[in-house]
Amino acid sequence: MERTRLSDNLILQKAALALIFVISVIYEIQHFDILVLIFIPVFGIFAYQIWYLPEKIEFDEDYMYIIEKDGEITIELRNIFYVSPVSTLFNPSGLGKIKYRYENEEYNAQFRPRMFSRSFKRFTDAVLEKNPRATIKGYTPEPFDFN
Repeated sequence: MERTRLSDNLILQKAALALIFVISVIYEIQHFDILVLIFIPVFGIFAYQIWYLPEKIEFDEDYMYIIEKDGEITIELRNIFYVSPVSTLFNPSGLGKIKYRYENEEYNAQFRPRMFSRSFKRFTDAVLEKNPRATIKGYTPEPFDFN
């Protein structure tokens, strides 16, 4: 069973955000103005959405794998009951949201789908094959769906 990466690694987004931060800090050191009061909270929101919010997720025909720093969690696709793209205030293109059962508890995983890939569609098809009762939302994001 070959694994397919579902989530994007966000290398370009992280590099762009770091570059913008460095340029902004240099500018603020030279010309302190009110922009610093606006920039810091906006940067914090973007940094949170890019570095901390999304999960690293892979899948195969039977399982979804959530990859963490200290290991990985394996979830059977039949235990996934909801999949949807999600919009946020600062990310209208959306994160993906997956709701699943693991060890008799319900959990959410959020991820940024890979660009230029059909892995999201293949994932939803695999989930429906293992759990026909799963709710699979379309590619039209639901604004402000944070649950």
